[in-house]
Amino acid sequence: MERYICEHRLYEDFRPLVDKVKSLESERTFNHSKNVALTALKLNAKLKLDNDKVFLAALLHDVAKYDKGIYAVPENSLDTPVEHQFAGSEKVKTLGITDEDVINAIRYHTTGKPEMTNLEKLIYLSDMISYERDFDGVDELRRIVDNDFEEGFKACLKHNYDYLIETKAEEDIYPLTVKAYNYYIKEKSN
Repeated sequence: MERYICEHRLYEDFRPLVDKVKSLESERTFNHSKNVALTALKLNAKLKLDNDKVFLAALLHDVAKYDKGIYAVPENSLDTPVEHQFAGSEKVKTLGITDEDVINAIRYHTTGKPEMTNLEKLIYLSDMISYERDFDGVDELRRIVDNDFEEGFKACLKHNYDYLIETKAEEDIYPLTVKAYNYYIKEKSN
């Protein structure tokens, strides 16, 4: 996959931005961001979305991972694990990103939401199943995603929701996550 990025000059075309992101993120977060980009580009071979958008959204999805309280975000996301998705969608604008598709893919990459675009779904699930992830069940999620993108997205959403239910009370789960779960798992599955 790194060969694909080099052959299609994605690192070269976006070299200043890649260098900027590398300077803003910890080494661990930057490696994760690269893995998400590789995962997303691999999966995009079937989806045929705009590779530049896929690369940018994946690379930048965690750019505000540690920027607490700097950007205008929904008040109910402050000091939660999802704050960075909203902050990231604001921070990328300061980096010159104006494409709403890319911004929205970053904005919803942790929670999901009802009626997601394929790019939004791609970044959501690529973040979850990127190459360095090793939680119980990740290999099965990867298999499902490889076989069927939509079913894989729903499997990732359900896995995330089930994990959150196990680790916290439902009322403590961010509302967009509950709405996404209800929309894709409860409503769309019937």
